[in-house]
Amino acid sequence: MKKIIILIILVIALAVLEFLPYFSIDGEFLVFLRIAGLILVLGISFLVFLALRRMEKKKDLDSQMFEKLVAERGEEQTILASIGEGIYGVDRDRKIVLFNRKAEEMTGYTAADVIGKDCSSVMKIKNREGVNICKEDCPVIRSWEQGETIVTDDLIITKKDRNSLKAFTTVSPIKDYKGIIKGGITVFRDRGEEAELEDQKREFISIVAHELRTPVAIIESNLSTLAQENLVLKDLNPKTVQILNQISLGSKRLARLIGVILSIFEIERGKLTLDLKPVIVENIIKEVVTELNPALSAKKLAFKLVLDSKTRIVTDKNMVKEVLISLVDNAIKFTKKGEITVGVTESEEIVKIFVKDTGIGIKKEDFPKIFKKFYQVESYLTRDIQGAGIGLYFAKIIVEMLEGKIWVESKVGKGSKFSFSLPKKL
Repeated sequence: MKKIIILIILVIALAVLEFLPYFSIDGEFLVFLRIAGLILVLGISFLVFLALRRMEKKKDLDSQMFEKLVAERGEEQTILASIGEGIYGVDRDRKIVLFNRKAEEMTGYTAADVIGKDCSSVMKIKNREGVNICKEDCPVIRSWEQGETIVTDDLIITKKDRNSLKAFTTVSPIKDYKGIIKGGITVFRDRGEEAELEDQKREFISIVAHELRTPVAIIESNLSTLAQENLVLKDLNPKTVQILNQISLGSKRLARLIGVILSIFEIERGKLTLDLKPVIVENIIKEVVTELNPALSAKKLAFKLVLDSKTRIVTDKNMVKEVLISLVDNAIKFTKKGEITVGVTESEEIVKIFVKDTGIGIKKEDFPKIFKKFYQVESYLTRDIQGAGIGLYFAKIIVEMLEGKIWVESKVGKGSKFSFSLPKKL
């Protein structure tokens, strides 16, 4: 094709040069015009040749790029198809441009059904109250406005068969290399399946805890009988008495752990009711110390009580007691020597209770994690300390249920101070 175009240009140029003699032009000037014309034609032909060659190279490059994009697109589609969560992407007009296989399975729509359509007309997302939020409070638009990922756990997606899908969703803006938002991506998973699995786990834990209660109660009862009647302890050597005391402490700890697990189970299901009555905080603290005194004595730890006055609050006495037991027990566990201090301060509307120890302390980066369920600080200082990792979590959910706050202050090697505040009246 290149050669044909160049040949045509040359023919036209030569034709023009051949016709020049028929014009009234001086002979020497005619020769000059012919030579100049020929040079011009050759120059133009060379430029045309270069342009055509560049076009051909660009065409080859575009072809290679297209093949590469097709290959990459195929890889992306394979990856997206294998992901176990629903994914759909939208452009700046909220038109759906991506809909993976899992999204098809979860919603009943196919990619062909939804590609190119407005996401609000397909997904019809609602909040937990059942109100459509696609126009007023669309998560995609919020992610664009805030320029960050939006995570929610209570959205409802309308499926093709008009049934509802409760979903956890993560919505993120898509930006180009200049930071300009070009679209959004939504990842969602079925909340119903996870909730059902979580309920099964809780039910299993509840059954196991209930089954453990009976044998533990028998052990505690028999040990209590031995201690109260002093039937055999006076005839036993000190080592045997020490072993029996350790068994007693262990059984009490296990009994309390079972109680904590069952209480967490009830709280998370929303079935634990509060018994609100006026109580004196000092009396609750003294009950806790009496209950945990064997553990304090076993580690030879001193106990100190700091009170402003006989502070009274209206709250659930047993729940506050459980929080204090969790915090004091935790302090005993992580303190090898020194003392445990429990203090109370108050303002006009708030009571603050703290538990301070002289133990191993906690790293600052662990502060946000220690109140999470089953979390345990890992370091060479805690390797020999046993625990289930639910005491502080239990304390946190109770304090929040009582409309209070809980926090920690600590330095490694200097001890820790756990504090919680409660309103004087609920």
